[in-house]
Amino acid sequence: MKHINSQLPHLLLTILLILITLSPLSSLHLNIIHRDSIYSPSYPGNLSAEDRLQRIAKHAKARADFIDQTLQPLNLTPSIVRPSVNATPQGYYLVELTVGTPPPQKELKTYYLILDTGSKLTWLQCEPCITCWPQKTPVFDPRKDSTTFTPLPCNHPFCDRTRPGWDCVDNRCVYLAKYGTRTSTGILATDRFGFSSATGGREFVNNLVFGCGRDNKNFSVPDTFNGILGLNTMQVSLAMQMGKRFSYCLSAFTSKTQPPNKLRFGDDAIITNPGVKSIPFIKVPEVGHYFVALADVSIAGKRIGFPPGTFRVIKDGSGWRGGFIIDSGNTMTRFMTGPYETIIYAFGAYFDRFRLNKTVIPGYDLCYLKPGRFNSFPTMTLHFEDGNDLVVRMEDVVFMMPGTKFCVGIGRMSWTSVFGAAQQVNHKLSFDLLNNKLSYVPADCSKD
Repeated sequence: MKHINSQLPHLLLTILLILITLSPLSSLHLNIIHRDSIYSPSYPGNLSAEDRLQRIAKHAKARADFIDQTLQPLNLTPSIVRPSVNATPQGYYLVELTVGTPPPQKELKTYYLILDTGSKLTWLQCEPCITCWPQKTPVFDPRKDSTTFTPLPCNHPFCDRTRPGWDCVDNRCVYLAKYGTRTSTGILATDRFGFSSATGGREFVNNLVFGCGRDNKNFSVPDTFNGILGLNTMQVSLAMQMGKRFSYCLSAFTSKTQPPNKLRFGDDAIITNPGVKSIPFIKVPEVGHYFVALADVSIAGKRIGFPPGTFRVIKDGSGWRGGFIIDSGNTMTRFMTGPYETIIYAFGAYFDRFRLNKTVIPGYDLCYLKPGRFNSFPTMTLHFEDGNDLVVRMEDVVFMMPGTKFCVGIGRMSWTSVFGAAQQVNHKLSFDLLNNKLSYVPADCSKD
């Protein structure tokens, strides 16, 4: 009886967490803010189009290296080891939320986290801090900023101490999150999160599990960013805790004053628009990425004709190779070496008939000088194995420079292929983990 009583608080906490996770959510959402928008805390001022284009390319390459590392086999040989690159958040979208319950006479604080469907853990910088990047807003201090902050005990289901770097200290669960050479270490905890509501106010969800990051190394990020919002398929992700459904609709960045988009959870994430299509997710053991079955690619309506299985994810030693991932954390779509060369050749063949002059812009493999009023740009269609297609508009395939230059906005990866944020714009995407499917439909995301 004594043993049962000692476990009762943890048991009640676990039951409460499960009930919250399974309870229906109808209209909770967060603001999604483009990093260059005037609404962004990291608004960089007036950037030239060339500056923005190179920022996108730099971030996309770093992000690609990070994803490659998550899929590589553990038994690497020197011939395939590649140095890690510290990704910067310059191509990310930000989400706005609150964390904690302030004591009387203290205000609720707003935090900005990087929207990332490729990460499992939601975390933000916390005091007492061993290593933190400088941030404008005071670092979240649970001792002063929240009366509802509760560290997770080591026997909590989310405290997976079989993972490298995860540990138990003073009966508190210590986590380690790795992003290439960047790491965040701290304690897992629960607290109250605040979200925008459909009525324009704010609603709160209690006891969400997140990381209180106290040792955050090698992050080269603006001082207005506070952490990462993890939305992948792993149990500890916010997607799994918030009803196992979420959706977003990203706007192309055309104006620094464009309003934020919405990240929706629960029933509010279901797409009911006419013309919606759905494709199943492919489950890959111990990998939290959103894989879908890509079969072929068309450029300007002409199918390339990849052999069956070209984009299939396969076991490679203790890791994985291939596949096609939906990744909001990558600024642009990237294809695995092999298919990439074929696709970029198809773009080149399309533009060759117009006798355009090529130019060089760092970070891109195919760029041209734009003559006069030339506007014959191609679409790119993704053909999925179940017969559904997704058409990427020409303005989202080609990255324009003012007046004189443009580049094809795709890149290369080593171990897998990803569908990045720049090509996701003006599509509603709904991630349904209850029914294991992605739903999508073209939309004007500026009105979402």
